Order: sequence, then structure tokens, then C-alpha cells
Amino acid sequence: MPAQPAGIVCGRFDVAESYAMDARFERALVVALCERPRLFERIGQDLDPTMLVERVHQLILEAARSVAKEVGRGPSDCLVVVQRIRRAVESGRVNGEDYEAAVQALLDPPELTDEELLAEALPLVRRKLEADIARAALDEFSQRGDYRSVEKLLRKRSTLGVSSSLLGTRLSRTTLDEIGRMQHLDKLPTGVMDLDLGLSGGLVRGALGVYMAPSGHGKSMFLVHQSASALRSGLTVCYATLELPEEEITARIIANLTNTPTNIVKDPAMEPEVGAAFDRVQGLGLFVTKKFPPGSTTPLQVIDWVEELEQSEGAVCDLLVVDYAEKMISHRKQDQDDSNKSSEVIHETLRLHVETRKRWGWTAAQVQRRKGQDRKRKIEGEDVAGFIGKVNVADLVVSGHLDDTGELVEVFVAKNRYGKQFFGLGPYPTGYDCGRFVTC
Repeated sequence: MPAQPAGIVCGRFDVAESYAMDARFERALVVALCERPRLFERIGQDLDPTMLVERVHQLILEAARSVAKEVGRGPSDCLVVVQRIRRAVESGRVNGEDYEAAVQALLDPPELTDEELLAEALPLVRRKLEADIARAALDEFSQRGDYRSVEKLLRKRSTLGVSSSLLGTRLSRTTLDEIGRMQHLDKLPTGVMDLDLGLSGGLVRGALGVYMAPSGHGKSMFLVHQSASALRSGLTVCYATLELPEEEITARIIANLTNTPTNIVKDPAMEPEVGAAFDRVQGLGLFVTKKFPPGSTTPLQVIDWVEELEQSEGAVCDLLVVDYAEKMISHRKQDQDDSNKSSEVIHETLRLHVETRKRWGWTAAQVQRRKGQDRKRKIEGEDVAGFIGKVNVADLVVSGHLDDTGELVEVFVAKNRYGKQFFGLGPYPTGYDCGRFVTC
């Protein structure tokens, strides 16, 4: 049987496999949390004792958290924690052997700086929180809840590792410059100029966008165009394809970047010319694509792939593209017979992932072709409203529609959680032969 990836495995959380720390590092961490209140404020309350392998380290952390709960801050001396454990011995909740082991563990520990400890511990705590968020979201969805528990975990995730004394922005003249800078950094352009203007810059960081169109109306081409635009900005793009082969996606990306017809890119005889044109493109980010089997791939498998890539490449994924999520299945077997529920779980899992990891996310979905004269009408809000699993979850929904010649495309912003919506643009000439959604 092939080895299962670490993390969420068959609906359970494998703590030992996902979060195991070296025993010496654990010791250095828990001792530091017992005598550095500022460090405790940044991670102490979010570090689950069950993430630690050694029982004695769990006991020390539980005692430190108990102290913090009573006095409102982490302990400043290990002696306070020793006394707290001693009280537990007297009440019969801890045995004398565990007490002696805790005292010994607190003597002469390895010394590491706060930043060294946080650099190793925070990614593990963050991974645990993200799994908790995904579980909470699925539980709320199955119970038709109000997602308050999810919101609470998301807020905790956003401040993980940050001291409360460091939170906040001082109002000054420089604040305006900072706001402008963040507005630029937090929007990912689609590469379609008029659309980006209408969206005030593009897709918001941490948001999920869905491009909806009938079959053959440029869904994959839109995603390729978006990916190429991100690459030109020096970003790292992870492209999961469930429809087209990896070679086709790569050829379209190269065609887009070099403005070369895709058939030329695929021609072995033209490799020197295409290679030279590609070499002239400067400042590109990292692009990785992988083919996943449709109908059997879950969103968690794609997320695991992205995280493994980050570890192996040493680069953070900026943009996750799934071409397209509609071809995946829910990782919850009970949802797989209900297409709407399954779709909502799939898209919500992707959205929570990009939100918690502060990536941008794009996918696509298919709508039915119209018949007769109605087919010429652009796809508007009421046309996509029936796709509740996608539209309700997505932060941005853009629809596209080709004219009868297939050479002009219109787009319509059917939903935008963060700005202007219900407006159309185009028609624009397509650039499909060169891997481009539009030529302008």
C-alpha cells in the first residue's frame, strides 16, 4: 500500500506524523515559554500540548498555560511552573514521578532565541490551525451552522505569532503610502486590462475566483492567461489540471509569454526559435503544473501537492489554479452523491486554503449552452445563481461568452465580494492561438 501523506489522513488528524518535534527542540521551546512572557504571548496559547511528543513537555506546557489563564500573561520564571505542577501533585492529578521529570527537564535546557523557536514552531502550529479550520467549516456546513467557529479560528490564524503589543497601525502621513502599497500588493491582475480596472486591480489576496463559461468558451484559456500574468510579476504559480495534459498547459503558457502560436511552440523543428524567444522574457516566477485524475481527486490531495512543492522548491505558492474544481470529488464520502453539496465542500475547502495561506486562487466551472436566440445573451447573475455550491462560496465570479464566430468574447462580473459587481465588458478579440484569453 502506498504511503499516506502527512496531515489530514482518511478524515482524522495524525498528530505524531504531522507535528513531531525533536525532543531537544521541544524541551527548549517549553522551557522558553515558562520564562519568556513575550514569547508565550506570541505562541503559547496556540500551541496545543498534544502536538508535543514527550509527555513531560506536555505537562510543563499545560502548567504554563494554566498560569497564563489565571494571571493574564505567560510565566516569567520556571519556578512558577514547577509550583503549579507541585499543586497538581498534591491534588492527585499528577504523580510524583512526572513531577520529578518536569523539574529535571526545566534544568539547563538548550538555549535558542525567540525567533529561532518561532521559525520552527509556527509552521507546525499554523498547519494544525488550518486543519482545525477545515474541519470546523465542514462541521458547520453539515449542520447548517453560522460559521462563527470558523471565523474565530480564522482570526486566530491571522494573528498567529504576533504579540498583541505589535498589533495596530499608527495613523500618520505615511499611513497613506502604506495603504497604497498594500492595495497594489494585495490585488492580482487577471491580465485583461479593462477587467482589472473594473475590479480595482484584480483578485484580492486570500480570495477564490471562479470563471464560468459554456464548454469551449475559454475556461482553461482564461486560467492560463491569469497564470501567465502572475508569472510576469515574478510570482510562483501552482497549476493543477484535471482536464488537459501537462504538456498542453505548458505549451499554452509559453505561447502566452512569448506571443507565439501554440502550434509553433509544439513543433520540435521550431524549438531553437521558441527557446530563444522564451529566454528573452525576463523576471518570470516559478511555474509548476501537474495532471490529476478527474472524478477521483479531492481538494485535499491538491493542497498536499502544493505544500510538498513548497517544501521541495523552497518557494511559497502565490497563485493556486485548479483547472477545474468541478472535476474533483469531495473528500467526504457522504457528500459524493449530492452534487450541489459536494461542489460547495470542494470550493469551500479551496477557498479556506487560499484564505488561510494568503494565496490567490482561481478555478473554472461550466455552465450550460443556451439554445436559439437566448444563446447570444451574455451570462449574467441569474444564469450562475443556480450553481449555489460555487457562487455562494466564491469571492469573485466572472463569466464569459463567445460570439458565434468564436473570435470575440464578452465577460460579466456576476459576483464580487470586495467591490463592484454586475457589470459587463467587451466584446474583445480572442487570442487563443497564442495562449491568450484576449489579445488586448
